[in-house]
This record gives sequence, C-alpha cells and structure tokens, in this order.
Amino acid sequence: MKRLVKFCLFFLVLFFTLTSCEISKTIDLELPPYNSKYVLLGFIGDSTIHNIYFGKTIPPYSESSDTIPNTDIKLFADNQLIVTLERIDANTYGTNPDYLVDSNSNAFFKFEANLINGEKVYNKPIQRPKKVAIDSVQILRSQNNMERTIKIYFTDPLEKNYYATRIEIQKDNEYIPINNDSYEIFSPADIFDDVSFNGKHTAISKVVEVSFNSKNNFRIKLFSITEETFQFYLSLRLNRLGYRDFYNPTFEVISNIENGTGCIGAYRSSTVYKEEK
Repeated sequence: MKRLVKFCLFFLVLFFTLTSCEISKTIDLELPPYNSKYVLLGFIGDSTIHNIYFGKTIPPYSESSDTIPNTDIKLFADNQLIVTLERIDANTYGTNPDYLVDSNSNAFFKFEANLINGEKVYNKPIQRPKKVAIDSVQILRSQNNMERTIKIYFTDPLEKNYYATRIEIQKDNEYIPINNDSYEIFSPADIFDDVSFNGKHTAISKVVEVSFNSKNNFRIKLFSITEETFQFYLSLRLNRLGYRDFYNPTFEVISNIENGTGCIGAYRSSTVYKEEK
C-alpha cells in the first residue's frame, strides 16, 4: 500500500512539474534563395513577327513588377539587323506598322534585348521549318449531334518533324478557338511529333464540342514548328504551367534563351476553311 501511495505522489509531482514549465522551441525555416531571371517570349511565323514579351520572373506573392524599363529589342536575320521593335505596353514589344518577313527566306532569326546595364538577352538563332500542307479535312458528326471529329490529313516528310494544330469555329463573323483557350497561336495540349507516322500519309483527329444540331464553319491550321518550340511547350504541358507562368523555381522549362529563360518559337503553317454539309 505504501508503495502505491509513493508511486501516486511521484506521478502527481512529475505531472505538475511538466505542466508548470513553459516549453518552447523555435524552428528556423530556410527558404531557397530566389533569383529573378529575364524572360523572353515570342514567335516568328510565315511572314509575321508576333509581339514579343520581355520581363523578369518574380516570386509568388511578391509586389515587385516584372517590367524592365529602358530596354531595346532588335530582330536580326543571319546576323543582319532588319527591324527594331517598339514598346507597346509594359512588357510587350512589336512593330508599327507590322513588319513582314519574307515567307520564302530560310534565314536564321535572333531577337536581342539590350538592357540599360549593358546585359543582353537573346534566343539561339532559329530557322523556320519547312511548311507541311494539309491535304484534306474530314468532319464527322457524333451520335448526340453535339460533337464533331475533325480529321486533318497530311503527308509527313521523312525527316524528323514537330507539329501543332489549331481549330477555330466561326461565330458572329469571326473565328474563335475551340475551348476558348487563351493562347494566341496554339495550346500546349495541341502539339505532337511524328514518332508514330514518320514519312507517311496520316491523319490527326480532334474532337470538338458544338451547338446542338448546328452547321458550322471551321478554320483548321496545321503548324510545322521547331524542336525548340515543341520542347518548350511540352515542358509547360508536363508541369501544368501557363505560357508566362513558370516563375516557380521548382519547375524548369526547356528554353532556347541565353542569359534568361523562355522561348522564341518559329513556324510555318497551312490553313483550310471547312463548311459542314
């Protein structure tokens, strides 16, 4: 009995001793350092210079700006200056009036951003790929009459090729992209390579939603794109990133930019207008 009483007293003393003491521990979390990178994004197409985005990455929840003032952006073809771009808004540069590039030229193009501190940000020179024409387009109705399967037929050249598609539907006298995607040219979801049909006549199928029992007009585009363009868009797709949304240091995109990140893409395209029967 005495041993039981002693044990209970010991337990009570230990309990009150522990509960009366303030125990605190500080844990220091070391966040990885965040170093901003310059970002250069844009496209050169059949004859079009698409607007160029130039800025810098900023960490999440930061109140700083991605704008870089006093920047000069120039376009070179085979190392010869052909045009200087104007600032349109905080991060967008373009030509006014639109500068048209020779659609038959096989020149290597380079955009170069010159910063006030003397740094240069530029893409590795790129050449537009050969155009691959659309041979024909077939439109198939679904049983519920609210979907269309669009088959794009073309002949893939023997060499390695990379592609993208864009399907637009006519509404109110203008063509808008299906799924209302916000990409100016094409989405990361619409890129593919020729690994399964290299050098063959083939078809790419796309399923699109339409209004019930409607007859529609479509604009279908097939892009031949560079490998650098394909790899950049593929890295966006695999990491579920947006076109300008890759500031998170956890992710790395495939870039062709020197002294920065991003991508200058290049393409040639084929377009077919198709009306449902």
